[in-house]
Amino acid sequence: HMPTTKTSVHDRRAVVVVLGDLARSPRMVNHVRLLVASKFATDVVAYVATPLPADLQRDERIRVHACATAPSMPTACPRILAYAVKAAAMLVALAQSLLRVLLAKSPPIDVVIVQVPPSIPTLLMCLLLRAATRAALVIDWHNFGHTIMAARVAAKHAEAQPEVDRATAFRHALEGHALRSPVVRLARAHDVALGRFADGHMCVTRSLRDELGTPGWFHWTEKSTPLTAIVLDRPSETFVCGEKDEDVPAQLTCMPAKRTSPIAA
Repeated sequence: HMPTTKTSVHDRRAVVVVLGDLARSPRMVNHVRLLVASKFATDVVAYVATPLPADLQRDERIRVHACATAPSMPTACPRILAYAVKAAAMLVALAQSLLRVLLAKSPPIDVVIVQVPPSIPTLLMCLLLRAATRAALVIDWHNFGHTIMAARVAAKHAEAQPEVDRATAFRHALEGHALRSPVVRLARAHDVALGRFADGHMCVTRSLRDELGTPGWFHWTEKSTPLTAIVLDRPSETFVCGEKDEDVPAQLTCMPAKRTSPIAA
């Protein structure tokens, strides 16, 4: 259930923000489908590198605002500089797309759903959109951005030690200094500072939801817990389990189908 200030369901409007390839994010595509089924006119701000599902393309209630992708940086470029340039490019592209959403001749926005990670610069921009429209902001937590960043730092260190078992080098780098890196700690502090202003949270697992409620994050209590939900990933209606064959791995027996019922997960 999403908070709304309108009495007519036909006037409801949602914005979904995905700084990733929309067609390759079935979870966010399912959010869009559910919003439309709930009679929300839906604007989607996302990268569109892959053709969208046919139902999203032909539905007049869905408007997709394609974001320009961030430029590729030379491999020799320092990691901090490359990250800063990429974040700045994402900020500009996202601001342009959200401005188009604001200027569109449509009903006022009721709810904004943003995929995290990435949280930089999406959380800041969506909070500004929330302030400008008084819409409810819901964060869909897929993971923690700072842990992904720490894993990349650890992977770089593991590659620089070819004489050591890669898995061992990665674990030592991750536990030794990657998670304590100033950049990683800053990214975590960013998510804690901005994420607490959201009106609701969706989490892909129960453990992730529980972690968000700890003192190190939002320190939720019985009286201060916002709207939270555990939304597990499930296959969409475009997938069906085929017949198992001894010569085909079990994970390959689920193949796309034009019209099927969802399988349990």
